[in-house]
Amino acid sequence: TKSTDPVTGNALPPQLLATYINTQTAIIASRGVALKVVDRYKLVSDPALQADYQEVTQGLTPIREWIADRLLGSLEIIPSRNSNVFQITYSSTDPGIAAELANAFADAYIRTSIELKLAPARRQSAWFDEQLVGLRQTLEAAQRKLSDFQKVNSLATTDGRLIYFHANSVIDGGIARLSPGDPVELVVQVGESATGPQAST
Repeated sequence: TKSTDPVTGNALPPQLLATYINTQTAIIASRGVALKVVDRYKLVSDPALQADYQEVTQGLTPIREWIADRLLGSLEIIPSRNSNVFQITYSSTDPGIAAELANAFADAYIRTSIELKLAPARRQSAWFDEQLVGLRQTLEAAQRKLSDFQKVNSLATTDGRLIYFHANSVIDGGIARLSPGDPVELVVQVGESATGPQAST
């Protein structure tokens, strides 16, 4: 029979089960998962832990990481044989705290597993977002160039038409001497050109 990933529900081939179990065991026992437990229960603010921290480390290491490592020292992970089921136990003189922290590690493990599975999709989404920004900037630059071209290389006729022309259309290179509002005499030739009517002096 095939086991399933408890997070995604996907079937796991038997030949991959051992590798999967080792990987998931390492995730559960990782500092990253332990730090989630520290943050969830705000253990950095616990007076008893603060006192122990000062006595043991004299404040030479970050308290958040120190508490996480201390939690991991009391954690035990027992995988079931031929199954992807894990037994997570936490050793404490208080049974209530032991059960609560064991459940906290299980919850933190599930959240971490989901984050690891979503990370590639998020990276790909970020890459596409970057590409879209670049394309949008390229499009806006092209639109500005077109607008600038239309402002410089166009004439509005008295009948409301807008005629675009090349600088060479003006005799003797006189385009540089033209200003907005200057009268211009045009000769419009209508032919079979795909670009429509052509203006020339």
